[in-house]
Amino acid sequence: MAAYMVKPVKRADLLNAISTALNMPLPSRQEAPPATVQASPDVQQSLRILLAEDAEDNRLLIQAYLKQTAHQLDMAENGEAAFGKYKSGRYDLVFMDMQMPVMDGYAATQAIREWERANHRPPTPIIALTAHALKGDEEKSRAAGCTAHLTKPIKKATLLAAISEHTRSPAT
Repeated sequence: MAAYMVKPVKRADLLNAISTALNMPLPSRQEAPPATVQASPDVQQSLRILLAEDAEDNRLLIQAYLKQTAHQLDMAENGEAAFGKYKSGRYDLVFMDMQMPVMDGYAATQAIREWERANHRPPTPIIALTAHALKGDEEKSRAAGCTAHLTKPIKKATLLAAISEHTRSPAT
């Protein structure tokens, strides 16, 4: 994919994008405005994402959402495993389920933040994924060190928007 268009797409922009993609001149009877087609910055960017999620269905869903992207997804089934993977790898983003066995997402997020401080690492965005949608739940996630809070069931567009919003710089 070399470019993308933002919905809602205007007819003239679509015509311009198609003619550009097919390397054909536009019909001479109209002057098409500049298209809203832009090179996608995310196309070239491959992020390393850690997903801490104990429910297999949710892991499969997130994996399916990211299948058509260049992102590399690593998964952990509980907070303790996620913390271990985080310490031994480099991640651009972490999705953290807050209710997991062994070590919950709150404790795992706090452990990651303490490890980052102790090792002089900049904080990696950690996005809480939880079925808890009350305002107090979001505050609890943020108090644990989460950058953002998303509620389940998560929609693909919401997940991709969160990735884009919290990873502005290219992966290293």
